[in-house]
Amino acid sequence: MRDAHGGRVAIPVRVGNKRLDVGFFDAPVSTGEIPIRRVPTSPRVMVAFSLAGLLFALFYIVWFLVAYDEPQWPMVLVSVGTATFFASGLLIARTRYTTQGSFVIVTLAMLVLLVYTAALSTASDVHMLYLAAGFAMLALFPEHLLKARIGYATVIVALVIACEFVFPASSAVSEAEAARNDLAASANRMWTVMIVAMAMAIVLYRNTRQHRDLSGAAELGEYRANTDPMTGIANRRPVLARLREHDGQGGGGYAIALVDIDSFKMINDRLGHEDGDVLISAIANRLRGHFRQTDVVSRWGGDEFLVLLSLVEPGELFSVLDRLRESVARSPFSLGAEPIAVTLSIGAAMALKGDSSRDTINAADQALYTAKHSGRNTVVLGPSGVTEKA
Repeated sequence: MRDAHGGRVAIPVRVGNKRLDVGFFDAPVSTGEIPIRRVPTSPRVMVAFSLAGLLFALFYIVWFLVAYDEPQWPMVLVSVGTATFFASGLLIARTRYTTQGSFVIVTLAMLVLLVYTAALSTASDVHMLYLAAGFAMLALFPEHLLKARIGYATVIVALVIACEFVFPASSAVSEAEAARNDLAASANRMWTVMIVAMAMAIVLYRNTRQHRDLSGAAELGEYRANTDPMTGIANRRPVLARLREHDGQGGGGYAIALVDIDSFKMINDRLGHEDGDVLISAIANRLRGHFRQTDVVSRWGGDEFLVLLSLVEPGELFSVLDRLRESVARSPFSLGAEPIAVTLSIGAAMALKGDSSRDTINAADQALYTAKHSGRNTVVLGPSGVTEKA
Protein backbone atom coordinates (compact mmCIF):
# COMPACT_ATOMS: atom_id res chain seq x y z
CA MET A 1 0.00 0.00 0.00
CA ARG A 2 1.21 3.53 -0.74
CA ASP A 3 0.38 6.81 0.94
CA ALA A 4 -0.58 10.11 -0.68
CA HIS A 5 3.08 10.93 -1.33
CA GLY A 6 3.82 7.65 -3.07
CA GLY A 7 5.77 6.10 -0.20
CA ARG A 8 5.12 2.62 1.16
CA VAL A 9 3.29 2.41 4.45
CA ALA A 10 3.14 -0.33 7.06
CA ILE A 11 0.38 -2.93 6.64
CA PRO A 12 -0.52 -4.53 9.98
CA VAL A 13 -0.95 -8.30 9.63
CA ARG A 14 -1.74 -10.72 12.42
CA VAL A 15 -0.15 -14.16 12.42
CA GLY A 16 -1.67 -16.11 15.26
CA ASN A 17 -1.54 -13.74 18.23
CA LYS A 18 1.33 -11.69 16.83
CA ARG A 19 1.05 -8.64 14.60
CA LEU A 20 3.69 -7.98 11.98
CA ASP A 21 4.22 -4.64 10.23
CA VAL A 22 5.14 -5.24 6.61
CA GLY A 23 7.13 -2.45 4.99
CA PHE A 24 7.94 -1.05 8.43
CA PHE A 25 11.20 0.62 7.59
CA ASP A 26 10.66 1.33 3.90
CA ALA A 27 11.81 4.86 3.15
CA PRO A 28 9.22 7.08 1.45
CA VAL A 29 9.89 7.63 -2.21
CA SER A 30 8.93 10.94 -3.78
CA THR A 31 7.81 10.75 -7.42
CA GLY A 32 6.69 14.34 -7.82
CA GLU A 33 8.48 17.16 -9.57
CA ILE A 34 9.24 20.55 -8.04
CA PRO A 35 7.28 23.14 -10.03
CA ILE A 36 9.19 26.14 -11.36
CA ARG A 37 7.67 29.34 -10.12
CA ARG A 38 7.41 31.77 -13.04
CA VAL A 39 7.42 35.21 -11.43
CA PRO A 40 6.79 38.21 -13.73
CA THR A 41 8.82 41.42 -13.66
CA SER A 42 8.23 43.31 -10.43
CA PRO A 43 6.19 46.51 -10.94
CA ARG A 44 8.50 48.31 -8.50
CA VAL A 45 11.57 47.35 -10.52
CA MET A 46 9.78 48.51 -13.65
CA VAL A 47 9.05 51.86 -12.04
CA ALA A 48 12.64 52.27 -10.81
CA PHE A 49 14.23 51.77 -14.23
CA SER A 50 11.52 53.75 -16.01
CA LEU A 51 12.31 56.70 -13.74
CA ALA A 52 16.05 56.28 -14.35
CA GLY A 53 15.47 56.27 -18.11
CA LEU A 54 13.15 59.27 -17.85
CA LEU A 55 15.75 61.30 -15.92
CA PHE A 56 18.42 60.31 -18.46
CA ALA A 57 16.25 61.49 -21.36
CA LEU A 58 15.36 64.77 -19.61
CA PHE A 59 19.05 65.41 -18.97
CA TYR A 60 19.84 65.05 -22.66
CA ILE A 61 16.93 67.23 -23.70
CA VAL A 62 18.57 70.01 -21.72
CA TRP A 63 22.03 68.97 -22.94
CA PHE A 64 21.19 69.19 -26.63
CA LEU A 65 19.41 72.51 -26.06
CA VAL A 66 22.10 74.38 -24.12
CA ALA A 67 25.46 72.58 -24.51
CA TYR A 68 25.92 73.63 -28.14
CA ASP A 69 26.02 76.99 -29.86
CA GLU A 70 22.72 76.09 -31.49
CA PRO A 71 20.13 73.53 -30.24
CA GLN A 72 20.54 70.09 -31.78
CA TRP A 73 16.88 69.68 -32.67
CA PRO A 74 17.04 66.15 -34.11
CA MET A 75 18.58 64.84 -30.88
CA VAL A 76 16.20 66.97 -28.81
CA LEU A 77 13.31 65.22 -30.56
CA VAL A 78 14.96 61.83 -29.99
CA SER A 79 15.36 62.67 -26.30
CA VAL A 80 11.74 63.85 -26.04
CA GLY A 81 10.56 60.60 -27.60
CA THR A 82 12.79 58.63 -25.24
CA ALA A 83 11.41 60.51 -22.24
CA THR A 84 7.85 59.90 -23.43
CA PHE A 85 8.50 56.21 -23.79
CA PHE A 86 10.10 55.80 -20.38
CA ALA A 87 7.21 57.77 -18.87
CA SER A 88 4.85 55.23 -20.43
CA GLY A 89 6.83 52.55 -18.61
CA LEU A 90 5.42 53.95 -15.37
CA LEU A 91 1.95 53.19 -16.71
CA ILE A 92 2.92 49.70 -17.93
CA ALA A 93 4.10 48.93 -14.39
CA ARG A 94 0.46 49.22 -13.26
CA THR A 95 -0.65 46.49 -15.67
CA ARG A 96 -0.04 42.76 -15.87
CA TYR A 97 2.27 43.21 -18.86
CA THR A 98 5.38 44.15 -16.88
CA THR A 99 7.47 41.32 -18.34
CA GLN A 100 6.62 42.32 -21.92
CA GLY A 101 7.23 45.94 -21.00
CA SER A 102 10.69 45.10 -19.64
CA PHE A 103 11.66 43.64 -23.03
CA VAL A 104 10.52 46.79 -24.79
CA ILE A 105 12.37 49.06 -22.33
CA VAL A 106 15.69 47.21 -22.67
CA THR A 107 15.38 46.96 -26.47
CA LEU A 108 14.62 50.67 -26.81
CA ALA A 109 17.47 51.58 -24.45
CA MET A 110 19.89 49.60 -26.64
CA LEU A 111 18.71 51.37 -29.80
CA VAL A 112 18.66 54.83 -28.21
CA LEU A 113 22.20 54.38 -26.90
CA LEU A 114 23.29 53.52 -30.44
CA VAL A 115 21.80 56.80 -31.67
CA TYR A 116 23.38 58.80 -28.85
CA THR A 117 26.78 57.20 -29.51
CA ALA A 118 26.51 58.14 -33.18
CA ALA A 119 25.72 61.72 -32.21
CA LEU A 120 28.31 62.13 -29.44
CA SER A 121 30.99 59.55 -30.43
CA THR A 122 32.69 57.24 -27.96
CA ALA A 123 34.59 60.19 -26.50
CA SER A 124 31.48 60.95 -24.44
CA ASP A 125 31.48 57.42 -22.96
CA VAL A 126 27.76 57.22 -23.67
CA HIS A 127 28.28 53.73 -25.04
CA MET A 128 29.40 52.66 -21.55
CA LEU A 129 25.74 52.92 -20.57
CA TYR A 130 25.36 49.56 -22.32
CA LEU A 131 26.89 48.17 -19.14
CA ALA A 132 24.06 49.80 -17.20
CA ALA A 133 21.55 48.40 -19.71
CA GLY A 134 22.98 44.92 -19.16
CA PHE A 135 22.58 45.12 -15.39
CA ALA A 136 19.11 46.60 -15.81
CA MET A 137 18.25 43.67 -18.06
CA LEU A 138 19.29 41.20 -15.33
CA ALA A 139 17.07 42.99 -12.84
CA LEU A 140 14.10 43.40 -15.21
CA PHE A 141 14.01 40.00 -16.94
CA PRO A 142 12.57 37.18 -14.77
CA GLU A 143 15.07 34.46 -13.90
CA HIS A 144 13.22 31.73 -15.78
CA LEU A 145 13.87 33.61 -19.07
CA LEU A 146 17.47 32.41 -19.18
CA LYS A 147 17.73 32.22 -22.97
CA ALA A 148 16.48 35.80 -23.32
CA ARG A 149 19.02 36.99 -20.75
CA ILE A 150 21.88 35.26 -22.57
CA GLY A 151 20.71 36.58 -25.94
CA TYR A 152 20.42 40.19 -24.79
CA ALA A 153 23.77 40.01 -22.96
CA THR A 154 25.42 38.80 -26.17
CA VAL A 155 23.86 41.62 -28.22
CA ILE A 156 24.90 44.24 -25.64
CA VAL A 157 28.54 43.09 -25.69
CA ALA A 158 28.49 43.10 -29.50
CA LEU A 159 27.09 46.64 -29.58
CA VAL A 160 29.77 47.96 -27.22
CA ILE A 161 32.51 46.48 -29.40
CA ALA A 162 30.84 47.77 -32.58
CA CYS A 163 30.58 51.29 -31.15
CA GLU A 164 34.32 51.36 -30.50
CA PHE A 165 35.02 50.66 -34.17
CA VAL A 166 32.12 52.43 -35.90
CA PHE A 167 31.99 55.62 -33.82
CA PRO A 168 35.57 56.19 -32.63
CA ALA A 169 36.59 59.37 -30.84
CA SER A 170 38.18 61.90 -33.17
CA SER A 171 41.57 63.30 -32.25
CA ALA A 172 41.02 66.51 -34.21
CA VAL A 173 38.53 68.33 -31.99
CA SER A 174 38.39 71.84 -30.74
CA GLU A 175 39.09 72.76 -27.17
CA ALA A 176 35.40 73.56 -26.56
CA GLU A 177 34.31 70.25 -28.04
CA ALA A 178 36.85 68.37 -25.93
CA ALA A 179 35.57 70.07 -22.78
CA ARG A 180 32.01 69.23 -23.78
CA ASN A 181 32.97 65.60 -24.34
CA ASP A 182 34.65 65.46 -20.94
CA LEU A 183 31.55 66.87 -19.28
CA ALA A 184 29.31 64.40 -21.13
CA ALA A 185 31.66 61.55 -20.22
CA SER A 186 31.48 62.48 -16.54
CA ALA A 187 27.67 62.59 -16.69
CA ASN A 188 27.46 59.25 -18.51
CA ARG A 189 29.79 57.59 -16.04
CA MET A 190 27.58 58.91 -13.26
CA TRP A 191 24.47 57.48 -14.97
CA THR A 192 26.26 54.16 -15.45
CA VAL A 193 27.30 53.89 -11.81
CA MET A 194 23.85 54.88 -10.58
CA ILE A 195 21.95 52.38 -12.74
CA VAL A 196 24.45 49.56 -12.13
CA ALA A 197 24.27 50.15 -8.37
CA MET A 198 20.49 50.17 -8.48
CA ALA A 199 20.40 46.95 -10.51
CA MET A 200 22.91 45.25 -8.20
CA ALA A 201 20.88 46.27 -5.15
CA ILE A 202 17.71 44.83 -6.72
CA VAL A 203 19.38 41.56 -7.70
CA LEU A 204 21.00 41.24 -4.25
CA TYR A 205 17.69 41.90 -2.50
CA ARG A 206 15.92 39.42 -4.75
CA ASN A 207 18.51 36.70 -4.10
CA THR A 208 18.36 37.33 -0.34
CA ARG A 209 14.58 37.12 -0.35
CA GLN A 210 14.60 33.95 -2.43
CA HIS A 211 17.14 32.37 -0.06
CA ARG A 212 14.94 33.31 2.90
CA ASP A 213 11.83 31.97 1.17
CA LEU A 214 13.57 28.72 0.23
CA SER A 215 14.88 28.30 3.77
CA GLY A 216 11.41 28.88 5.17
CA ALA A 217 9.87 26.49 2.65
CA ALA A 218 12.48 23.84 3.48
CA GLU A 219 11.78 24.20 7.20
CA LEU A 220 8.03 24.05 6.60
CA GLY A 221 8.45 21.02 4.34
CA GLU A 222 10.60 19.29 6.95
CA TYR A 223 8.04 20.08 9.66
CA ARG A 224 5.17 18.72 7.55
CA ALA A 225 7.15 15.63 6.61
CA ASN A 226 7.80 14.84 10.28
CA THR A 227 4.44 15.83 11.77
CA ASP A 228 1.06 14.15 11.89
CA PRO A 229 -1.29 16.78 10.44
CA MET A 230 -4.26 15.93 12.68
CA THR A 231 -2.59 15.80 16.10
CA GLY A 232 0.49 17.95 15.60
CA ILE A 233 2.79 15.33 17.11
CA ALA A 234 5.47 13.38 15.25
CA ASN A 235 4.58 10.80 12.64
CA ARG A 236 6.54 7.63 11.88
CA ARG A 237 9.33 9.36 9.95
CA PRO A 238 11.32 10.93 12.82
CA VAL A 239 10.83 7.83 14.98
CA LEU A 240 12.20 5.53 12.31
CA ALA A 241 15.11 7.92 11.74
CA ARG A 242 15.97 7.87 15.45
CA LEU A 243 15.68 4.07 15.57
CA ARG A 244 18.03 3.74 12.61
CA GLU A 245 20.55 5.81 14.57
CA HIS A 246 20.21 3.46 17.53
CA ASP A 247 20.64 0.43 15.26
CA GLY A 248 23.72 2.01 13.70
CA GLN A 249 25.21 2.51 17.18
CA GLY A 250 24.60 -1.09 18.20
CA GLY A 251 21.15 -0.63 19.74
CA GLY A 252 20.13 -0.44 23.38
CA GLY A 253 19.66 2.42 25.79
CA TYR A 254 16.01 3.15 24.99
CA ALA A 255 12.50 1.78 25.38
CA ILE A 256 9.49 1.53 23.07
CA ALA A 257 5.94 2.01 24.32
CA LEU A 258 2.87 1.38 22.15
CA VAL A 259 -0.27 3.13 23.45
CA ASP A 260 -3.72 2.16 22.20
CA ILE A 261 -7.12 3.69 23.00
CA ASP A 262 -9.42 1.00 24.36
CA SER A 263 -12.62 0.33 22.39
CA PHE A 264 -12.00 3.32 20.17
CA LYS A 265 -14.10 1.93 17.32
CA MET A 266 -17.17 1.90 19.57
CA ILE A 267 -16.41 5.43 20.78
CA ASN A 268 -15.87 6.61 17.21
CA ASP A 269 -19.13 5.05 16.03
CA ARG A 270 -21.01 6.65 18.91
CA LEU A 271 -19.47 10.13 18.68
CA GLY A 272 -18.86 10.35 14.97
CA HIS A 273 -15.57 10.63 13.11
CA GLU A 274 -15.15 14.36 13.75
CA ASP A 275 -15.35 14.02 17.55
CA GLY A 276 -13.28 10.85 17.28
CA ASP A 277 -10.49 12.85 15.68
CA VAL A 278 -10.81 15.48 18.42
CA LEU A 279 -10.44 12.73 21.03
CA ILE A 280 -7.30 11.36 19.35
CA SER A 281 -5.81 14.87 19.30
CA ALA A 282 -6.67 15.40 22.97
CA ILE A 283 -4.97 12.15 23.97
CA ALA A 284 -1.97 13.10 21.80
CA ASN A 285 -1.67 16.36 23.76
CA ARG A 286 -1.92 14.40 27.04
CA LEU A 287 0.92 12.13 25.91
CA ARG A 288 3.05 15.06 24.79
CA GLY A 289 2.66 16.73 28.16
CA HIS A 290 3.36 13.52 30.10
CA PHE A 291 6.72 12.56 28.58
CA ARG A 292 10.03 14.39 28.52
CA GLN A 293 11.17 16.61 25.66
CA THR A 294 13.92 14.08 24.93
CA ASP A 295 11.27 11.40 24.30
CA VAL A 296 9.57 11.14 20.89
CA VAL A 297 5.78 10.89 21.00
CA SER A 298 4.37 9.86 17.63
CA ARG A 299 1.11 8.80 16.08
CA TRP A 300 1.78 5.31 14.82
CA GLY A 301 -1.50 4.89 13.00
CA GLY A 302 -5.21 5.24 13.70
CA ASP A 303 -5.72 5.36 17.47
CA GLU A 304 -2.29 3.94 18.27
CA PHE A 305 0.72 5.94 19.46
CA LEU A 306 4.38 5.02 19.77
CA VAL A 307 6.65 6.62 22.35
CA LEU A 308 10.42 6.32 22.09
CA LEU A 309 11.89 6.84 25.56
CA SER A 310 15.59 7.60 25.72
CA LEU A 311 17.86 6.82 28.69
CA VAL A 312 15.16 5.22 30.82
CA GLU A 313 15.84 2.56 33.45
CA PRO A 314 13.82 -0.67 33.44
CA GLY A 315 12.48 0.07 36.92
CA GLU A 316 11.23 3.50 35.81
CA LEU A 317 9.54 2.35 32.63
CA PHE A 318 6.52 0.68 34.22
CA SER A 319 5.86 3.49 36.72
CA VAL A 320 6.04 6.19 34.02
CA LEU A 321 3.60 4.34 31.77
CA ASP A 322 1.25 3.35 34.58
CA ARG A 323 1.00 6.97 35.74
CA LEU A 324 -0.05 7.89 32.21
CA ARG A 325 -2.65 5.12 32.11
CA GLU A 326 -4.05 6.12 35.50
CA SER A 327 -4.21 9.86 34.70
CA VAL A 328 -6.18 9.22 31.51
CA ALA A 329 -8.55 6.75 33.22
CA ARG A 330 -9.31 9.25 36.02
CA SER A 331 -9.84 12.28 33.75
CA PRO A 332 -12.77 11.98 31.31
CA PHE A 333 -12.57 14.06 28.14
CA SER A 334 -15.24 16.69 27.45
CA LEU A 335 -16.23 16.47 23.82
CA GLY A 336 -19.91 17.30 24.06
CA ALA A 337 -22.78 17.23 26.53
CA GLU A 338 -21.35 14.26 28.41
CA PRO A 339 -17.75 13.56 29.51
CA ILE A 340 -16.17 10.64 27.67
CA ALA A 341 -14.34 8.13 29.86
CA VAL A 342 -11.30 6.73 28.08
CA THR A 343 -8.79 4.07 29.06
CA LEU A 344 -5.49 3.09 27.51
CA SER A 345 -3.75 -0.21 26.97
CA ILE A 346 0.03 0.05 26.84
CA GLY A 347 2.67 -2.42 25.76
CA ALA A 348 6.35 -1.63 26.21
CA ALA A 349 9.77 -3.19 25.82
CA MET A 350 13.32 -2.22 26.72
CA ALA A 351 16.15 -2.46 24.19
CA LEU A 352 19.45 -3.88 25.35
CA LYS A 353 22.77 -3.49 23.59
CA GLY A 354 22.55 -5.54 20.44
CA ASP A 355 18.72 -5.55 20.30
CA SER A 356 17.40 -4.34 16.96
CA SER A 357 14.68 -1.72 16.85
CA ARG A 358 12.48 -4.05 14.83
CA ASP A 359 12.67 -6.73 17.53
CA THR A 360 12.01 -4.16 20.26
CA ILE A 361 8.91 -2.84 18.47
CA ASN A 362 7.67 -6.39 17.90
CA ALA A 363 8.16 -7.13 21.60
CA ALA A 364 6.23 -3.98 22.55
CA ASP A 365 3.49 -4.90 20.09
CA GLN A 366 3.25 -8.39 21.59
CA ALA A 367 2.96 -6.80 25.04
CA LEU A 368 0.20 -4.49 23.77
CA TYR A 369 -1.66 -7.46 22.34
CA THR A 370 -1.46 -9.13 25.75
CA ALA A 371 -2.72 -5.95 27.47
CA LYS A 372 -5.68 -5.69 25.09
CA HIS A 373 -6.68 -9.32 25.70
CA SER A 374 -6.24 -9.30 29.44
CA GLY A 375 -8.90 -6.78 30.37
CA ARG A 376 -7.54 -3.56 28.84
CA ASN A 377 -6.65 -0.43 30.87
CA THR A 378 -3.32 -1.98 31.81
CA VAL A 379 0.41 -1.80 31.17
CA VAL A 380 2.35 -4.88 30.05
CA LEU A 381 6.12 -5.04 29.61
CA GLY A 382 7.23 -7.25 26.78
CA PRO A 383 9.80 -10.08 26.76
CA SER A 384 12.80 -8.16 25.46
CA GLY A 385 16.25 -7.75 26.99
CA VAL A 386 16.23 -6.56 30.61
CA THR A 387 12.43 -6.58 30.70
CA GLU A 388 12.35 -10.33 30.13
CA LYS A 389 14.77 -10.91 33.05
CA ALA A 390 12.83 -8.54 35.30
